[in-house]
Amino acid sequence: MKTLTIFGLAALTAGLLIAGPYNVGSKVENFTIQDLNGQGVNFSDLKGDVTVVMFIATQCPISNDYNQ
Repeated sequence: MKTLTIFGLAALTAGLLIAGPYNVGSKVENFTIQDLNGQGVNFSDLKGDVTVVMFIATQCPISNDYNQ
């Protein structure tokens, strides 16, 4: 059990080091995603609007309940 705990902490620490700092207020690069109707939405077209982007997994029953 001790080995598993040490391995878990090492993996968590490595993940945090790789992720890098979170910069509040940093600019997002332009990207295109599909809306619920399958139409492409370009992020730069939303300039000036408050935008919330949710990335979800459709296999997750909790996430699916949240979306309904």
